[in-house]
Amino acid sequence: MAGIYGILLVDNNIKNVYKRFYNSCFESSNKEEINYKGFSFGRSVLKKFEEDRFLFENDDFIICFEGINHSTKKKPSDFIEEYKSKGNKFINDLRGNFSGFIFEKLNEELTVFTDTLASKSIYYFFDEKFGFAFASEMQVLSKLLRENGISINYDYDGIYSLALYGQMFKNYTIVKEIKRLSYGSVIQFSNKENRLHKSKYYTFKKETENISKEEIIDSIDHLMVNAINKEWKKVTLSLGKKFQI
Repeated sequence: MAGIYGILLVDNNIKNVYKRFYNSCFESSNKEEINYKGFSFGRSVLKKFEEDRFLFENDDFIICFEGINHSTKKKPSDFIEEYKSKGNKFINDLRGNFSGFIFEKLNEELTVFTDTLASKSIYYFFDEKFGFAFASEMQVLSKLLRENGISINYDYDGIYSLALYGQMFKNYTIVKEIKRLSYGSVIQFSNKENRLHKSKYYTFKKETENISKEEIIDSIDHLMVNAINKEWKKVTLSLGKKFQI
């Protein structure tokens, strides 16, 4: 399981948070952390598809992308250029299964995002007194909060949802103070203003169309073949081979 995180809590002194992720004990993991003005950003991820995944810092930004990127913008410099040009709207152009964040040092503004299906989970905490933190594993975030003296409580709506339906709806989790970032969503946290803003860049819309069963089958078949072909090309290219269905 991949692990990314960001900690902008008041008086946080906990470092090397990447050690708390499940895959941190694997030798085949990239484990790194960037510390800036008391903030911590890091990751613990397996060494796969490294041409897509990165944690990057320069004088102005700290950027992380975790997952599979099928878009043409892959390098940190591409992300910075797109962010400067389009702001958060550049996320609309990304394709794949991913999550990530961009921290703008000058304004101390953090943007956290996930893909259109939230296939890479992001859990977050915000309190005007304590600040903001997020992680891709809830147990990492909940333990971090407790070690910073922040009390957490059960969220019975989330627990009942999990027990009755086998999943948690909306942004519920089993911890009241921790929420899950919804699909196609972006969180923006301003440290200077101590303000959190959530928005969606993608929503599912129901559309009715009169087509035959044969057309439906052909369309599904076409989409499935294209998806499988794209995934296998990604895998084989990472192995230095060529593959085509």
